[in-house]
Parts: sequence; C-alpha cells; structure tokens
Amino acid sequence: MLQGRVLGIRRGLNRQYQREALIKVEGVGCKEGAARLVGARVELKWRGNKAFVGRVVSLHGDGGTIVARFRKPLPGGVAGMEASIIL
Repeated sequence: MLQGRVLGIRRGLNRQYQREALIKVEGVGCKEGAARLVGARVELKWRGNKAFVGRVVSLHGDGGTIVARFRKPLPGGVAGMEASIIL
C-alpha cells in the first residue's frame, strides 16, 4: 500500500470534474513509476469512518502525478488529504 497526497480536483478550462482528483504519490517521481499504478484502488478517509473509493485511471504529466476517479463526487475540502493506493 502506497501513500499519496491529494493536490486537488481535476479541472478543465470551463468546468470542474468533481469525481476526479490529482494525487501525488510519495516515492514515485517519474512517469514510468506512476504508470504501474493505473488500475489500482484508491481510498480517501473523510471525517471518521466515511471513505471515498476509486481507481487510478491515468497519469498527469511527467512527475509521477496520477488521476483517480471516484464513485461519488468529492467534497471541496479534499485538497491536501492523504490517500491510500492499494495495489
């Protein structure tokens, strides 16, 4: 299990994608290292026992940042939270 930090929700020019988050994984600093995480499960713990569950769907840039898509829309204060990536 790897740890990561949520950078924020994915945004386009004209809209926000509330179900997708950009996550920087600790110990992964290159595109090749992050590519092996595609398809892995992601969990965000939120205020007690509530958890948001999703999957890694793609990479974002060359620095090892991943894009995770969740089942439910994420709350606004999700930036900076810790995420668990389960291989």
